[in-house]
Amino acid sequence: MGSTPAHALILYGRTNAENLTPPASGAPWAHGTRVGAPNASGVYLGNGYVITANHVDMGVGNVSTTIVINNVTYTQNTAFTPCRLSSGNHVVDAKVFRINGDPGLPVLPIAMNGVHTDTSKNCTIIAWGVGKGNLTSNTSANTTWSWNGVSTQVQRWGTNRTEPGNLTLSGGGYQYNALLASQDILASSPNDEAAMTIGDSGGGLFISYNGTWRLAGIATDVSTFGASTFSGNPMFAGSTRFVRLAHYAHLLRFDHWRNHHLGNATAPYTGDNDSDGLPNLLEYAFDGNPALADANRAPVGGFDTVLGIDYVTVTYWHRRTTTDIALTVEESTDAVTWSPATVTPVVLVGNSTDIPVWRIKARVPAGSGPRKLLRVKVTLL
Repeated sequence: MGSTPAHALILYGRTNAENLTPPASGAPWAHGTRVGAPNASGVYLGNGYVITANHVDMGVGNVSTTIVINNVTYTQNTAFTPCRLSSGNHVVDAKVFRINGDPGLPVLPIAMNGVHTDTSKNCTIIAWGVGKGNLTSNTSANTTWSWNGVSTQVQRWGTNRTEPGNLTLSGGGYQYNALLASQDILASSPNDEAAMTIGDSGGGLFISYNGTWRLAGIATDVSTFGASTFSGNPMFAGSTRFVRLAHYAHLLRFDHWRNHHLGNATAPYTGDNDSDGLPNLLEYAFDGNPALADANRAPVGGFDTVLGIDYVTVTYWHRRTTTDIALTVEESTDAVTWSPATVTPVVLVGNSTDIPVWRIKARVPAGSGPRKLLRVKVTLL
């Protein structure tokens, strides 16, 4: 894409000591997340999930040692392998991972494709990173600041405006729909005009819709390296690119999935448009298509013997980017009383960040009773 990863904020008319507290607009400051090694940014989605840019280095063993949400430090849930977003032929520079603990924050709304306009919109950007350095150019046309060092790295907010039109970015192994925000200082509040720099990939772009703030973009890269240029002429202004999240939120949330596949974000959980026996919620959980009958997406029971031990098994598909459901394997001897099973999972397909859909076989010791039944329970969080 001919650009450099984005990692921080420089504000046109502010010092590095400003915009360090929640904005008066109510933009979701507390959901801003510090993550990665070296430090970058993310956004807390809720239910223990964080989204960031896929290219962010999580650290040794793909584990981040620095996760800060609302001034509290959390550890990464290493039982969940970070998972990249992908849809059709689009490989998206965004991934989700999980934390241990509960920040106590509400689930963050996301802009919905076809419902919420996300271009030519005023926005607020919230991210961790370094501030402005030296003023390297100041003419009647352009103003340029160099990027500072890690001593100025904190959480900041700034404003901007998304550019009109549809943009697709390709390169570096990625292809995805994107939003663009330029440093053209034509906004009504140019002092807060934000440029992103080294240190803040994964930061969030938020838009207010009738008073409700929604996450619309995840920062991925910037147009220039080492300095940020603001200009009254858009042709000379620098810019930041963001994953256009409305185009991929169906991979994250059930209401967006229903809007994407069924044209109705409130379609019933139990609906079965393709009559394949899988209601909408299970189609979502098992990565099915509600418009294409495919009974092979249903869980399958079986038996295994490993090292002389007999197991009952259930094998199922799961799209791991879903952030609003929980899958639990349960066992019963009478199909009436069910309880969580002690499971040994085996990943048959997947087992990497780059494969978002896994096929999992869950093994449960058969025991000595007359029978044991297994099922996969899907709970909407």
